Amino acid sequence: MLNTSLAGRVEWNNQANTKSILTPAVTANKTLNYQPQVSFGRALKKDEQKDYQETILSALEALGKKNLALTIHGTSFPSIEKEDPGVGSPNSNGAKKLIKLIELNGFNNLQLGPEGKTKNTDASPYTSTAFSMNPLFIDISELTKPEWSSILDKSTFDDIVNKKPKNEDLNTGSSKTAYAYVYENQENALKEAYKNFKEKIKDENNTIIQSINNKFNAFKVENKSWLDGDALYEALSKEHNNDYFPNWPSEIDKNLFVHLNTPGDAKKEAAKNRKSELEEKYKDETELYKFTQFVADEQKNKMKGFSTQHNIKTISDAQVGFADRDIWVNKNLFLPDWKLGCPPDYFSNEGQSWGFPVLNPDLIFNQDETLGPAGRLLKNRFDRIFEKNPGGVRIDHIIGLIDPWIYQDNQSPKNGARLHSSPEHNKLKQYARAEINDLNYAKPPADNERIRSESLNENKINKYAEIIEKIIIPSALEKGVPLENIVCEDLGTLTNPVTKVMGKLRAKGIGGTSVLQFTSPEPSNPYRMHNIPKENTAAVGNHDTMPTALWAENKDRKQQATHLSYDLIPEEKAYTRRDLFNKLVKDPKQLVKAKFAELFAGPAQNVQIFFTDFFGIKKPYNKPGSSDPDNWLLRLGNNFDKFYYKQLAKNEGINLPEVLNMAIEAKGQKFIDSFKSKKAGNFENINKLVDNLKKYTEILKEPEDDLQKVESEDKAV
Repeated sequence: MLNTSLAGRVEWNNQANTKSILTPAVTANKTLNYQPQVSFGRALKKDEQKDYQETILSALEALGKKNLALTIHGTSFPSIEKEDPGVGSPNSNGAKKLIKLIELNGFNNLQLGPEGKTKNTDASPYTSTAFSMNPLFIDISELTKPEWSSILDKSTFDDIVNKKPKNEDLNTGSSKTAYAYVYENQENALKEAYKNFKEKIKDENNTIIQSINNKFNAFKVENKSWLDGDALYEALSKEHNNDYFPNWPSEIDKNLFVHLNTPGDAKKEAAKNRKSELEEKYKDETELYKFTQFVADEQKNKMKGFSTQHNIKTISDAQVGFADRDIWVNKNLFLPDWKLGCPPDYFSNEGQSWGFPVLNPDLIFNQDETLGPAGRLLKNRFDRIFEKNPGGVRIDHIIGLIDPWIYQDNQSPKNGARLHSSPEHNKLKQYARAEINDLNYAKPPADNERIRSESLNENKINKYAEIIEKIIIPSALEKGVPLENIVCEDLGTLTNPVTKVMGKLRAKGIGGTSVLQFTSPEPSNPYRMHNIPKENTAAVGNHDTMPTALWAENKDRKQQATHLSYDLIPEEKAYTRRDLFNKLVKDPKQLVKAKFAELFAGPAQNVQIFFTDFFGIKKPYNKPGSSDPDNWLLRLGNNFDKFYYKQLAKNEGINLPEVLNMAIEAKGQKFIDSFKSKKAGNFENINKLVDNLKKYTEILKEPEDDLQKVESEDKAV
């Protein structure tokens, strides 16, 4: 995703535009609709908002930032208190309120998580479906309103809101998804809504409901390629009282689409009959599933319009794996008995067994270079992503599309191999992009240097890159999404083929990801700000790291202070480096500020801030490798705006004017001098911009008492 988020598959480490550069719609002299209350911390007054936003956008332009994204996953969104069913929704009024706040603060992107349907026993969005959207994202309060012909009774919605577990924590600015509660109650509410919908369409004079029905019928036709199969899976899950198809007792049900899609299959006729039987028996259930997906789609489209109106583009997140539902429908497209994972590394001697199936390379492209059935599956998936998200996509674990590590069922992942880099492997050599002569036999199969870098010519690199170049890039261009809006999550160790492909992609404007919590003092460290490619998307933390405020309290601050005291102090002020070092070692709040100054001072044109970092929340969203029951459940509190300004008054959370000013200072006098003959955004010179940044830095730190005094003086005048 161009303006992207960097969430990656990394381990939990307890060590302790202005108008010309940002998206064209983000103009400094636009009229803002956001009118925050000012009875707390120090919110900006209405007459300050335009100047404040111009200041932020001008600083971002001066620092060469094209995109600034807030990263927050779907269920983590806040709600309006009286509309909170126990889960966040990117389509809710709470989401709209958040969008207005980040618009004011110069953001032009919203990085979402994977948007697929999750299981009732697993809240992780990274195991969700590839096509079906998450019904939990539906703002069911909308269904009580006239535009949906009030197909959900208001009392049903109010009952869900009033009986939900009380998980709001006002002191930490966070809340917690009541996952089991809302999963059941949301499903029941949607059943009621669909039942009422069916009754109301009998009234031919109800023009609203007839219009909805026409859209619903069109939706079913347009999305038939994935919708019918996903809906049928829902029916069979009810039939077998189990939503994990390998546990179904019926062999024909387990392999229904294998029989249907395999030419000459002996059970094809029986499978056809079984499918017809299920469609008749579970007609109501499958239609309910389709209607639920229709509602989710309608709300997604509506929010796309709202966010675009407020100069915010959404970025999707394409998880590397497929859900059970996707696998069942497309089972014959995957390699039998092979799974995707990670080889042994610093974090795991045994490697990581993710258990995701691996698409059969022979079915991705035909001999004539056209797309095979597996290739069409990928193309359809990315077409849908780019159509719904004009900000682009973050591709999770891009290694999985270039040089994946796979292992056989019932074996340890440490005994696996690289799918496209194992010409010596009896079972995998037919899929190799490299040749026997390219192998470095002194290195084991898991080693990044196993394929010799100098042996990778252009033709071989093109073969490694073909899914990206022949499927993902054409999909983006067809949907009008610029290539720089594709972000490849490439965290971790990279094999030589992956490194070569990423170099090729950067030449097209497609970058990787950089997470600054992983920075160390070594000059060659890839996360040192001067080593980050400008095409990359950079962040201090992401969904798999500690919240930066908590990380700074637990981290060995001397290590970070060592490199920051050099990277943030230009040579002409070298005499102040010891002072900064001591300050960072002593005060974790100062370390947080320094890390975000590092983020904005670096060359990465795309910057992302995870929501816990922006608001200074000290609770983790996910602890990788753990079965913590709170994983994936953290939400932004409904009082997020009041909490944010209170945080700034306490020197916590991200004070954007402050860290942007620190970033400008870190660039040094040569950078300042470069603006002698040009404007700094909307400012005649950079000194005026810096003065404004300093002014708003202090305004945002004003405590409530000072603000009340100002307001009383205003009233007196």
